[in-house]
Amino acid sequence: MARKKHAEAHGGAWKVAYADFVTAMMALFMVLWISAQQKEILVATSKYFQNPFSSPLPASSGIMEGKREVPAKEENAERTRLFTPEMYMILAQEFLKLLDIPEHDANKPFELRVAPDSIQLILYNRNKQPVFEKGTAKLTEWGDYLSQNLAWVIDRFHMRVRVESYLATGAFAAGSGHDAWDLTAEQSNAIRHRLSHYGLEATMFDHVTGFGDTAPMKDLPAADESNNRVILSLTATPETPAPNLREGSHL
Repeated sequence: MARKKHAEAHGGAWKVAYADFVTAMMALFMVLWISAQQKEILVATSKYFQNPFSSPLPASSGIMEGKREVPAKEENAERTRLFTPEMYMILAQEFLKLLDIPEHDANKPFELRVAPDSIQLILYNRNKQPVFEKGTAKLTEWGDYLSQNLAWVIDRFHMRVRVESYLATGAFAAGSGHDAWDLTAEQSNAIRHRLSHYGLEATMFDHVTGFGDTAPMKDLPAADESNNRVILSLTATPETPAPNLREGSHL
């Protein structure tokens, strides 16, 4: 008789409690999963529970989309906005150290300038220490050596690159259908090829352009040989380490 009463005390009530527990755990799992989704899915789910008899996504096929991949250009634009001129200034100091660029030499073969949204490396193609053989897009030994060092530094900081080439007025005698525009385009492409050869990924280039002799430097006569130049404009990417503004050093 006592055994029968003991069995009755442990009847099917536990099953109800267990079912409630499993239901609560499932609900918790669903809430956690939904919370981890993108904003669009959260909004759609919220609208559904507010009015479950109307479709929250009229144009939907009923299949929930996966995570949207953000295009590389959007990511890069966002990273560029996050990098302030002060950050680029500190980053430029790191470049100066690594490339051993003299800051106060008027005849230095290349120099570094900081723009609000980039670092600009200017490679001068002067007669004293040319980057290219005269009137061609063939790199000299110095030009090749410079490309190797630049590829290493740019890759180290994971930066995107724009390559632009310019000529001084009268620096190139057009002939046989080949003009200053053609030459600067070829020179920019030659630099791109060499940077890629020394390890810079092809996906890191934004554009490669030649401007002929149409854009001399503002503070120089149009015919000055310093207008024979290649400018590498470097912008930050999501992988570019952010400088420490407080200490003025790189993290």
